[in-house]
Amino acid sequence: LQSVVRETATQILSQEDWRGQEQAAFLMGAFDHEPSAGRLITLLDAPRHEARIAAAWALRKLAVDSTLPAMLVRTTRIVDKRNDDFDGTLDEQLVQLMQAFGQRKYKPATDVLWRPIPKGSPFAIRERAAAIWALGHIDAGDRHLELSRLLQERLADAFGLMPEEMPVRTMSAISLGRMKDTDAMDKFREFYEFDSPNSSVGLACRWAIHNITGEWL
Repeated sequence: LQSVVRETATQILSQEDWRGQEQAAFLMGAFDHEPSAGRLITLLDAPRHEARIAAAWALRKLAVDSTLPAMLVRTTRIVDKRNDDFDGTLDEQLVQLMQAFGQRKYKPATDVLWRPIPKGSPFAIRERAAAIWALGHIDAGDRHLELSRLLQERLADAFGLMPEEMPVRTMSAISLGRMKDTDAMDKFREFYEFDSPNSSVGLACRWAIHNITGEWL
């Protein structure tokens, strides 16, 4: 029945009911139905956030390279707007788009992914973690040392009255490990012990050490 389901879902995706848009988008992503990519790009700006999130998720699953520039335009628009009206609310659409850039190793997204790294940036925790995770997949080129320094600072921000959030520290360790950053080895060993081997940060540091050196802790 896949052909019937795809045809029906395509019809529903083109309509204006947000529930239909949301569920049809999920189907398109699950079925890897690439012809729906154009409509999904349009739905990145849908009135309802449910449809916007589903469209971003589906586009991430489809992984069609030709959609990446439009996805970057949408991401940049969200990020630019944050400086004016951030109220602490998570935007799951932004999380999905950032992950897509990392999965496709989309280097033009580097600048926009860079902006959620700082601790005081106007982004939710999950958004910041997603941006850091994505940057670990993208070749930073001549900015490698700068990215390494910033992520090591996030990983090491574990003290004081307001330490860095655990998901941000965890993904900083993961990205440093994926980048095979040997300069961060002392930090990995320190926080593997400090946060305990069974914590998310400790496990991330353990993985990073193994990924770089092959050592099992």
